[in-house]
Amino acid sequence: MLENFAAQAVIAMENARLLGDLQQRTAELTARDADNRALIARQLASIEVLKAISASGDDPQPVLNLIVRRAHELCNAHAAVIVEYDGTLLHQKAWDGRNPAAFARVLAAFPRPPGRETIPGRVVLSGQVVHVADVQADPEIFDPGRGTGARAFSQCRCCGMSG
Repeated sequence: MLENFAAQAVIAMENARLLGDLQQRTAELTARDADNRALIARQLASIEVLKAISASGDDPQPVLNLIVRRAHELCNAHAAVIVEYDGTLLHQKAWDGRNPAAFARVLAAFPRPPGRETIPGRVVLSGQVVHVADVQADPEIFDPGRGTGARAFSQCRCCGMSG
């Protein structure tokens, strides 16, 4: 009986080890699958943008609109924006987001000089990538919904990136 119990214990330990290995491998494959799906989505978006570039002729606006729409979708962001700096002023070039009314208020604040109240303004002033983890908690960021009057910009809630 003791030998039988010992044999069953060995089998149980081996089964537990195999189950752990299987769970680890399943988790690795699930993560790899998610990475592959994201890569395919980015590649499809790139193909779509390249097609739009070849079809747009001399008008870049349809391409810019497509880029922000696809960025908005791929990042699952609150909004995506392309902002151009002409050496003096920031100009909104394309936007896609979940709140068109908020965009209309933001658009009314452009063109504008770069300043710390906008993420693109911070990028121009610092010459570096800028990330704001919580735009709503940053008192310098302009948000027409806050009623501050002096501020004039709102970015994506999830990461604050805009341009």
